[in-house]
Amino acid sequence: MTVDLDTGRARGGERLLGFVILNFNGADDTIACAECFPVDVRGIKLFIVDNASTDNSYERLERSEVLAARSYCELIQSGGNLGYAGGNNVGIRRALACGCTHICALNNDTIVDPAELGKLADYLDSDKACAFVGPVLLENDGTGRTVQSAGASIDLWTGDVSVRSGGAARETLSGSFTCDYVGGACIMFRASDVDALGLIPECYFLFFEETEWCLRAQRAGRTVVCCADASIVHKGSASIHKIGGLSGYLLVRNTMRFEARNATKLQYLACFVYNACYFAAKSLVRRDGSAKRIGFLIDGMRDVVREPYRGMVMICGE
Repeated sequence: MTVDLDTGRARGGERLLGFVILNFNGADDTIACAECFPVDVRGIKLFIVDNASTDNSYERLERSEVLAARSYCELIQSGGNLGYAGGNNVGIRRALACGCTHICALNNDTIVDPAELGKLADYLDSDKACAFVGPVLLENDGTGRTVQSAGASIDLWTGDVSVRSGGAARETLSGSFTCDYVGGACIMFRASDVDALGLIPECYFLFFEETEWCLRAQRAGRTVVCCADASIVHKGSASIHKIGGLSGYLLVRNTMRFEARNATKLQYLACFVYNACYFAAKSLVRRDGSAKRIGFLIDGMRDVVREPYRGMVMICGE
């Protein structure tokens, strides 16, 4: 049976949904994600971008029978480990070149029903003010009933990004609601909005890039929406956990990078003081060395990356 996801119209013609799936040393997850899409389906294209994997992932993807069976699937080499934003932007540019009307950055560690993703495109077609839409993300706990996040809120005074409805039951959420940002595990937008909103900011490598992208849209008078009628399962940050302490370092460092680019001077100062005091107090109470993270904050303020992480990341300016 052929599945048709072209349930709507865009640009006066047929709708074509482009899904960008970024791979870094995660061929098993990537193949499993692609396998969620039927072999016979109309109205979509998959762009799998290998972000310079070091574990022969690209070769495995090339040989994958799952990918080969899906004629709408294209495998792309990024040319280097460009991080979340840079790797996804490679795929987004390709989706634009292929005439996709709607584009979705989709994590490889997700379990999806294409019909649920189609609801996101339906929402964009119904709400022209919306720039970015995402589904409810569910925990991979075997039940499909526990909410991981339903969008998130941004506090520029503390740098805190708090997910909404984490731990709630899936059945308690429905409809749609605005939020400050939707997670990069699944974020959809119209191709026609790229000129106005730009691509994903590439100055972070990991963490805060989709946060800034969504904030950019809001400051342009657009909305960011969680479509709670749609949901997917998100296993977690599978790729980043394979890089050891890099995730913890960048999460702290990029807090101040994000603040420097988006907050007022007073918010920026308050955020640094708040986080520095928090890490100092935590280090004193728990004696866990948290005080070293104050240096990570300062790296973000200075826009530098320390060793040994410098050789792992490629951070581009704008």
